[in-house]
Amino acid sequence: HYQQPPDFASVQQVYMRWVISPRVANLLSTACPQLHTLYLTFNSSTLANLAAMYRSPSLRHVVAIADSRHEYPTPHELPLPPTVTHFGIHFQFDQGSKVFYRALEQWLLGISGQSLQVVRFFNAKAVRNWRQHHATQLRECLVKLKTRSWHLQDHRGRLLTVPLH
Repeated sequence: HYQQPPDFASVQQVYMRWVISPRVANLLSTACPQLHTLYLTFNSSTLANLAAMYRSPSLRHVVAIADSRHEYPTPHELPLPPTVTHFGIHFQFDQGSKVFYRALEQWLLGISGQSLQVVRFFNAKAVRNWRQHHATQLRECLVKLKTRSWHLQDHRGRLLTVPLH
């Protein structure tokens, strides 16, 4: 007995936390043609079913949320589909070590996307911590990112810079 899938044609934003089953991912990719923003909290289930979520032709914004410093996917694990223009990064923690910010720099250097224009940080305290306590690393990172086709923004949507002292 065939059941008509629910009509989600007007859904524009989806927040997925923890478990994304293949069935849910396929349903959203086919039943939500207007889906333009996807918020994802990461774990192995999220990554395994990401390709189906990315099939939505209207998808322009992806925001990746990490609960810990160890749950963030590599750029290889999180390829951006060609339609995505804005990629957001949100850490559920406010401070990182020198090692963490070095890893973040390498992660940023690996991000690519055919239409990507902006990579934006959403956690104001994490941005402030990077600027105040790891300014040299941030400065080095920004120099390396100058050749990218996208811009790195702070939590307010402004170009990420290192403050002059």
